[in-house]
Amino acid sequence: MPLVRSLRKPLFLPKVAGTAWWNRNAFRDVETYCMFIGHGRSGHSTVAALLDAHPEVVMSRELNIVRFVRAGIPMPLIYGAILRKEERFGRTGYDFSVLGQWQGRVRTLRVIGAKKGPRSIHRLQRDPLLLERARIELGPDLRVIHVVRNPFDNISTMSRRLAISLEAATEQYLTLCGELGQVRSKLGESELYTLRHESFVGDPARHLSDLCAWLGVGASDDYLLDAAKVVFDAPSRTRSEADWTPEVVSRVEGEIAQFDFLGGYSYAD
Repeated sequence: MPLVRSLRKPLFLPKVAGTAWWNRNAFRDVETYCMFIGHGRSGHSTVAALLDAHPEVVMSRELNIVRFVRAGIPMPLIYGAILRKEERFGRTGYDFSVLGQWQGRVRTLRVIGAKKGPRSIHRLQRDPLLLERARIELGPDLRVIHVVRNPFDNISTMSRRLAISLEAATEQYLTLCGELGQVRSKLGESELYTLRHESFVGDPARHLSDLCAWLGVGASDDYLLDAAKVVFDAPSRTRSEADWTPEVVSRVEGEIAQFDFLGGYSYAD
């Protein structure tokens, strides 16, 4: 019998608790917990929303699960919070609804997870034992998706949205790169999936199919076709809207060369 997710309310753990324990059988088929790491405005929301449209996947957005793990919240309560927080990803200025698919309901819950911004990275990097606690508490199989985007687009967007200089945005970006590198080094090869935003936009159906296979779920042709319709035709090049100087460009290109997950990116790319 399908598990229908409805009556979403703002997260409040004491209210979630009763529902989570009462519905603990809803989690008996869960095989994988999925989280996201990376910089904001890299395409995580799009990928998470498309996964949430899968009949065997639930993904919520802007839910800091790492904070719950650190606080010792039991797994059924965390999963219950995710079910209540899951939404259609339409509150960020974009409509990520995949018509005809499974957002808002699930056939068999096999993969569950949440998307959260850099705060989760800060906590994972600062607490060496937190990742291992996440493996134990969130089990049975932890998977981490890192969506990367051209650094110059990331930095340009940060500068505009935060109303700070490109130099200041560059410092914030590179600091998080260092933390990401440390977190990535603690993950096993099978736990980490790196997805380039530009490649994903170029062929969303193929990359989404590969991602689903990595998460352990199949992907039907109609699901892939409907999901691909939501993705923009081309990535936004916000770097062209910022006043980059040759000096700052040279510095960024030199700094990002030390991070293998940013290999091949340049201002001209």
